Amino acid sequence: MSLSIVPIIHKNFTRHSGPEPSYVNKKNGLFFKRQSLSSLTNLLIKISKMSPKNIYDLSKNSYQTYLRLNKVKMSDKLIQILK
Repeated sequence: MSLSIVPIIHKNFTRHSGPEPSYVNKKNGLFFKRQSLSSLTNLLIKISKMSPKNIYDLSKNSYQTYLRLNKVKMSDKLIQILK
C-alpha cells in the first residue's frame, strides 16, 4: 500500500495471520478465494482487463489507506520515546 500497490488477499478473513482484513476493502484491494488457483488466476486476468482509471482509483485508495494507518500524532511519538 505504501507504494500504491493494490493488495490482493484471500477472502477467508478468519484464516489471515495479519491485520489486512481490518483495513482492506473493495475500494482499496482485491480478493480471491483462499487456496484456489483458478480464483487467483481469474482475478489476475480481471486486473489485466481493467481500465487505467480503475487501476488508478484502486492504487490511490490503497495509498490513502496507508497514509491513514500510519498517521501518528507527534504527541504519541513523544510518549513512546519517554516510556
